[in-house]
Amino acid sequence: MYLLIKSILIFCVFFTISDAVIHDLPSYFPRCKRYDPKLSECLLKATETVKPYLIKGVPELGVPAIEPYVIPEITLEQGTQALNFKALLKNVVVKGLGSYKFSQFDFDVPNLQWFCKATIDNMDLTGDYTVTGKILLAPIEGKGKFVAGIANSNITAFQKVEFVKKRGKDYVRPVNTTTTIEVGGPKVHLDGLFDGNEELNRVTNTVINDNVNELFEDLKPVIQQIITNIVEQWLFRALEDNVPFDKLYPRVLTQAVYYPRCYRDDPDLNQCLLNATEQVRPFLQKGVPELNVPPISPFYVPEVNLQLGTEFISYKSSLTNVIVTGLDTYKFTKFDFDVKKLLFTGAVTMGKINIKGNYSIKGKILTVPIEGKGQLDTTVVSSNGSLVQQAKLVTKKGKIYLESEKTKIYIDVGEVKSKMDGLFDGNEVLAKAADNVIKENLQDIIEEVKPAIEEVFTQIMEGILFKSVYRIPYDKLYPLHNQKS
Repeated sequence: MYLLIKSILIFCVFFTISDAVIHDLPSYFPRCKRYDPKLSECLLKATETVKPYLIKGVPELGVPAIEPYVIPEITLEQGTQALNFKALLKNVVVKGLGSYKFSQFDFDVPNLQWFCKATIDNMDLTGDYTVTGKILLAPIEGKGKFVAGIANSNITAFQKVEFVKKRGKDYVRPVNTTTTIEVGGPKVHLDGLFDGNEELNRVTNTVINDNVNELFEDLKPVIQQIITNIVEQWLFRALEDNVPFDKLYPRVLTQAVYYPRCYRDDPDLNQCLLNATEQVRPFLQKGVPELNVPPISPFYVPEVNLQLGTEFISYKSSLTNVIVTGLDTYKFTKFDFDVKKLLFTGAVTMGKINIKGNYSIKGKILTVPIEGKGQLDTTVVSSNGSLVQQAKLVTKKGKIYLESEKTKIYIDVGEVKSKMDGLFDGNEVLAKAADNVIKENLQDIIEEVKPAIEEVFTQIMEGILFKSVYRIPYDKLYPLHNQKS
């Protein structure tokens, strides 16, 4: 079982470093790109593509053959009520690792986390052993040959890493590694127990196999910790010392990586742009560090200041540490680009959006004073929006770029549910009265504050999304057909 987890984790690690030595990487190894929306699918396919090469070994990458897989020595030690022993395994030969099948292989790039899930069928292990101790209160002692078999195994491996700077480049090193294993149909036979006493040897083997599932559960935490320590050391050496992160998963700053190529002289340009809004969703969800685009769900806003003075509502309000979830529920029904006028127009519907953060407010709603600070929790069940942007062309360092000249976002909000803790320093009577006024007049309040909300969204879109996308030259963002790249 030790060997099983070690092998699976080596597979996980191996595919994460397959781009590390790209100048020496064999041509038959797949290349998986960092911001490919199908990165997990690419990695999953890679585990099958490289299987025949892993079975034989890849000497140029220092990867030994996995069929059979040989480990010189393993030390096991356990001290519980069921198991209290020390064992040394040598010259261990594992057969069957080539039957591995990954069902999941994910790399969360923004959070620098890997997660692998795999199964292995029908593994056989043979080797030499020495053991001394107790199993289920019965003594066990001897040395000789062992044979073990596992009908099926389910393994998961998770690892979190962090950046470390070396020689002016970013490398990664492990922060936390965890593994789990579940096995079915394990069997073990030890020859040579008790100096060859056949009866004691038979009885002990019978006790072990009659209780093998329970014994393995008792031993599993030890095995998993051994594997975790080995893999962390192996990863630390392989990744931090040898592989810059930009080679591990290459940084590709090209429009084609995250955005479909839509030609500005294409008669179906608008349909292409509409399709693009769906295709870029996975990137927007996780963020695009290359363009300084943060994740949109959750979307973090450090501070928003609102102020309004009308006959109906008069207030000053500040929101801080705002977390917005649900922005990735967007669905564009229109996204048009008038190339001659450099004018963008769009229409979008949104699903449920939740807004949480700290607030402070002082003012009046109708004739009722409102004051307080605390936690805000608002849910917008549905909404519709439209976008109008007038762009212009500017020249920077000999290249032409788009730049926003004027942007306006319009919002129509459906059902809204809102809760504000801390009004009037916790005075429940005043807080309830203010809350009732807000609920009874919520739609009117929304109409009054809508211009301020629209302005905030406009600033966010201009300052983050458009400004980031417009870092790509115009002829690459919206090229002409037959244009030389």
